[in-house]
Formats: sequence, structure tokens, C-alpha cells
Amino acid sequence: SLCNILPIYDFIPERMGVAEQQHETFHVKAANIPFANGFLSLSNSTTEDLHELHGIDKRFIATSPNRVSPLFRRVPPWFESDLSDLLEDHARVDAILNSRRRF
Repeated sequence: SLCNILPIYDFIPERMGVAEQQHETFHVKAANIPFANGFLSLSNSTTEDLHELHGIDKRFIATSPNRVSPLFRRVPPWFESDLSDLLEDHARVDAILNSRRRF
């Protein structure tokens, strides 16, 4: 049997009341939710929305940590300490992007 895991990233149009005005491909998400065996949510907020808006039991939702890599943080001009952690993160991201593995 096939296990269908559906990645879900947000419910912003639904929460703002503009879902009906979205492009026709937007509605594919809602159409596929009833057929999924599980979900990969990209934030705690999305997990809560999936549960509240679609009645999905949270046991079937895996939530990814909602955080940003330090690589994307701005370094204040007054910051004069060692930047080795930031450079290490940059090297790790660069290695992933240049690897043969594709996600």
C-alpha cells in the first residue's frame, strides 16, 4: 500500500478570508488533504491551522522546527567578536547546496 505524506506550508489565504480569490492551483492543497495518510507541517502555526480548519488529528502531523539559520541573521556593525559560528554555518549551507544530493 502507498503512504501519502502531504507537505503543508501555510494557511494564510484561508485565515485572511481570500482563499476563493486564489489561483486554481491553490485549491489542490485542500482537495488533497482528505486523501493524505499524514502531514509534514513547516511550522507550529500551520499545524494548529491544519487541526483547526480541517479537523486533522495532531498525531498525524509532523511539525518541522520553526527557526532560521544564523546564516540569515544580520551582523550589527558594532559586532566585533569571533564570527566562526556564522562562517561555519555558511560553509555547511554551501556544502549542501553544492553536493550531488538533491532534495
